[in-house]
Amino acid sequence: MHTTQEHIRKLLDKEQKTLKVLSALRDDMHMKELPLHIECFDNSNLQGTHPVAACVVFRNGIPSKKDYRHFAIKGVEGPDDFASMKEVVTRRYSRLLAENNPLPQLIVIDGGKGQLAAAHRVLKTNNVDRDIISIAKGERRRRMEDVIYVPGRKNPLALPRASAVFREIVKMRDEAHRFAVASHRRWRRKENLK
Repeated sequence: MHTTQEHIRKLLDKEQKTLKVLSALRDDMHMKELPLHIECFDNSNLQGTHPVAACVVFRNGIPSKKDYRHFAIKGVEGPDDFASMKEVVTRRYSRLLAENNPLPQLIVIDGGKGQLAAAHRVLKTNNVDRDIISIAKGERRRRMEDVIYVPGRKNPLALPRASAVFREIVKMRDEAHRFAVASHRRWRRKENLK
């Protein structure tokens, strides 16, 4: 087989796998739309000081690094993850709405029920009708594991840990965490130089 044809076949196979995972994600989360645009948020601070947040963007299942954003938390004193999440989600979607930019089909929050509730309230207040979930460390089967929460449900969503959907959500959360920590380190270095 010609190398170019083989390369094209591999790209098409990868695209089909991605669409299959995104379709399963839509079905598992009971979403109206295929989540081709997903945004994931994470907060980072050093023992409650210098809080920052990050937003990573996935388009068609692939990180869109040019769309990543980091935020210095401005209106929150001390270590308050709920207020920090509220601030960053407010800033992100107020701006997207003001500029008439497209909104994601799915928003993923790194955190538990509290962070999810804070972000969900922001969306409702601003009439943003988008699906939102959170992923957090929680007790599952008597040990600490990642769990997924959706608004309006008391208990975490029961997704098999080995499923492609669960792995995709974990991958997004891990990328948001990596970017938030890197942003925090850059900010701290800059402050130390001052």
